[in-house]
Formats: sequence, structure tokens, C-alpha cells
Amino acid sequence: MIVRGRVEANSGVFRGTVQADAFIGDIAVAKGYDSLTFRRNQTVQRNGAYQNRGYSMTVVLACTLVCQTYGTGSGLGYTSDITFNIGGQEVTRRIFVDAGNITAGTTAFELRFAARLDADYNNVGFFIKATGRNAAIDYTCTVENITATAFRTDSSSFS
Repeated sequence: MIVRGRVEANSGVFRGTVQADAFIGDIAVAKGYDSLTFRRNQTVQRNGAYQNRGYSMTVVLACTLVCQTYGTGSGLGYTSDITFNIGGQEVTRRIFVDAGNITAGTTAFELRFAARLDADYNNVGFFIKATGRNAAIDYTCTVENITATAFRTDSSSFS
């Protein structure tokens, strides 16, 4: 059967290939953001927004924290905070880097935070904030691979 024009259905199963210019409602969307670099006693932040289209969505913010290590055997380390906020839902991850006792170079941490959004049409702000806490050594960290992803919530695939 060949169908041209508009097709509407309340339910059903389709087996095959679908090509479409658009889907009504987001199923999954994502965006990448520029990296952030910070040092001891410095705070940086990357802001963004998600425009909801009337469906319950789960928004995930993710990043890679890449930190300097010195390999001096001095035992000197430092702490950095990464704060995720999605529409007011917030969590802070505190990361300790044992910079003196790890081989010189960098060490990386994969971090993420997920928040559920109600089915509405709100424009939801979010941010990732990185804070370099005070330390006996000066250090540099970079927040890389910053991504925001939104997925349709309440799939019947999960129980």
C-alpha cells in the first residue's frame, strides 16, 4: 500500500523503515556545549535552556571533568565542585584529585545528573557550574564534553 498525505492512528505496530521530516513531540534530542576551564579559587558556568513541547521528559546533563596531576609524590591534592541544575533540581558533586600521587598528566571523571520534567510547554533553564576550591597548589581543570539530552519519560519499556 502506498499512502500519501497525512496519516493518523491511535495505536498500532509498524514494521519497516520510516523517514520523516519531523515528529510531533520530542522523542530524544541533544545538544553539545563549549568546554569550560577553571583554576583554584575560580568559578565558571555554562548555561542552557530546554523548550518542552508538552511531554514528560527526562533531561540529562553530562560532562567530563579533566584535572591536572603532577606525579611529585608530595601528597598535595585539591577539590573541585561540579554543580548541575535543571529547572531548579540541583546536585553538587565534590571531586578530590590526589594530584601529587598520581602519574603526571591528567585524570578524568565522567559526571551526569538527570531530572524529570512535567508535561508542559515551559522553557526550562539549566546550568553546569564548576568551582575550583582553595588548595596549597595552583591547578587547572577543564569541563569537557558538556551535553544536554532530553528523552521522552514514562516509556512502557521499563517496569
